[in-house]
Amino acid sequence: MKRRLLKIKLVLLSVGVLFALSCSVEDGEDGAVGPPGPQGEIGPPGQDGADGQDGTNGADGQDGANGQDGADGNANVRSILYDLADVSGNNHRVSIDEATLELLETGVILAYLKTNRDEWYQIPNQYVFLGIPIDINTYMTYFNNRVQFWMEFKRDDAPFSVSAGSLQTLKIVLIEVNSTSSGKRTENSHLKVLEQKGLDLSNYEEVMDYFQLEY
Repeated sequence: MKRRLLKIKLVLLSVGVLFALSCSVEDGEDGAVGPPGPQGEIGPPGQDGADGQDGTNGADGQDGANGQDGADGNANVRSILYDLADVSGNNHRVSIDEATLELLETGVILAYLKTNRDEWYQIPNQYVFLGIPIDINTYMTYFNNRVQFWMEFKRDDAPFSVSAGSLQTLKIVLIEVNSTSSGKRTENSHLKVLEQKGLDLSNYEEVMDYFQLEY
């Protein structure tokens, strides 16, 4: 019985000591913050979000200034060559199949003659043949639905015969012109317009360059 009481006392004493120690001991200070851990791996990308709504259209800008008119083209200008090496006599005629009656009445038809001196002359004109000045006159008619171009050779108003080989080439330049609202214009009025632009119609090279035609 005494032993049991002694054990009970010892147990109670031990519990009391432990309780006293737990109540009397103060908490210690927090330790220093440790270094950060290594960065974790990057996770997979997330899904794309839904597209937003389109914004409203902006106001239209102002129209730009008009550009300058371009230079006249040569879409309505063409030339035809005729071989005159075998021509002889006091006149000669060629048929201009490419010309129409409308072009004859409202357009412009220019003629240039290449002689055995390898020089070009606008005709009608005066040409010195073997030291003798002769007049080369021209006129046009409309016959059998074709424009006929005539050349006449004269000296002192009398017919003059040229020999074969004296002439080389005839070049006809056809210039189609649109009719104006005020009506049809004559060939002379069109020629006057070209001259007012500074074009020397008697200068073969200048005319070819102006209309972008081959020499």
